[in-house]
Amino acid sequence: MADIFGLQFQIIDPTQQAPGSLFTFGLPSPRLVRGKYKLLARWLGTFFTPKGSSYLFRDSGTYFTDALRGNVVDPADFETNLHDCIEDATEQLRDIDNQSP
Repeated sequence: MADIFGLQFQIIDPTQQAPGSLFTFGLPSPRLVRGKYKLLARWLGTFFTPKGSSYLFRDSGTYFTDALRGNVVDPADFETNLHDCIEDATEQLRDIDNQSP
């Protein structure tokens, strides 16, 4: 299963594009993100992706953005939903990592 949440986009001037070039965002060489920073970026991408918004992976993401858009009537209920979203994002990353070679 491909990890679509690791992609990051930045718009650049089309005149600066060359066929087959690497985008380094102004750095002299590409930077590899690994370790806890890669894990954090993947987890935040999963956490803030609305569930069902990806047409390829309908089960990806959480309902956290839905909770932010709604009115919080009961703080205890919001806290419970927040914990559920955290667990859901964590489990999704575990499942992806277990499928990768």
